[in-house]
Amino acid sequence: MNGYYIVAILVALIISGNHYLKKRKGFKKAWPFMLFHTKHGVRLINAVARISPRFWRWFSSFGIVIGFIAMVFIFITLMKSTIAIFTTPEAAVGAIPVIPGVTIPFWFGVIGLVVVLVFHEFSHGIIARAENIKVKSVGLAFLGFIPIGAFVEPDDKKLKRSKLLPQLRMYVAGSFMNFIIAGLALLLLTFAIIPGLATFVPATHIVEVDAGGPAELAGLQKGAILQSLDGQLIRSMDDFARVTKDLKPGQSISMNTDQGAFPIQLGDKSGRGYIGIQAIVCAENIVNPLCFQAHPWVPAKALWFVVGAFQWIFILNLGIGLFNLLPLKPFDGGLMAEAVAKKVTPSMSKIIVRGLSAISLIMVIINLAGPYIF
Repeated sequence: MNGYYIVAILVALIISGNHYLKKRKGFKKAWPFMLFHTKHGVRLINAVARISPRFWRWFSSFGIVIGFIAMVFIFITLMKSTIAIFTTPEAAVGAIPVIPGVTIPFWFGVIGLVVVLVFHEFSHGIIARAENIKVKSVGLAFLGFIPIGAFVEPDDKKLKRSKLLPQLRMYVAGSFMNFIIAGLALLLLTFAIIPGLATFVPATHIVEVDAGGPAELAGLQKGAILQSLDGQLIRSMDDFARVTKDLKPGQSISMNTDQGAFPIQLGDKSGRGYIGIQAIVCAENIVNPLCFQAHPWVPAKALWFVVGAFQWIFILNLGIGLFNLLPLKPFDGGLMAEAVAKKVTPSMSKIIVRGLSAISLIMVIINLAGPYIF
């Protein structure tokens, strides 16, 4: 489909979604977003905050440092990506909206988003209560029909009367907790789930054979396990890179696999020897079903569903946590920037925050639509 049509459809969905949602109970307009408010969960937030307010204040104070570092990182990264879309569009990646079943796997996306949003919004609320700021409601932020973030609604009057540090603690709490959850998911995946439920099986798997390429012409089929290349054993990525880096166009090599031996005459691709295969060289840091065998008492499908879920919990908590720290109101980063600007330069705070929000929003739109257009 033409990129302009995709962008037009995306814009239409946002406009129509905002028009529809503004008529629904619990939704409030905060252009260009729609905010859904609910009181469910407020009682639990109060109970958790009462356990140790001092710990939660310490926790979020450390998060402020991480939050501002992450804010600078995501802003610069988004700026570089925006520039790349205009200067080297063929290499630009842009941004992808998180839509389960459309842009990411459905069930993994749903599980990941639930974890992101629950921990994000509850952390905001817990820190607010630890600072003796009443939580009026919690909720979700939508761009059209797309859920893109979570928030809590504190007592605005008391929050504005608070000092800078309590405000920053509350604003950063959600994203900082997302980073903590991402780290825990990665640690569990790396050191508990995979090593505890599966055995590493070293091998080099040929996962794709290019149509019409030298390997296919020699009779090689995907699914083969590569044993040696031109007489040299392949046991690691280093072995594969070392053997293939100096191959020349027209050179004849022998590829030994579990399907047999195949003499291959290399093709030419950008002046380098071309085999025409895509391979996965299994290493213990590569999470792939080809590289691990589930223990006999573990159903393989269940294992890889759990692994996939934890992978997406890691990806979405890290990605959405960073995205929420953009200096773009009403996101966490925008509120943090506003709080600092009001403290440092009250007369210029509105101009600074509006400028940062406008720049961030423009970059987000370009990163969403640019790759399709260019």
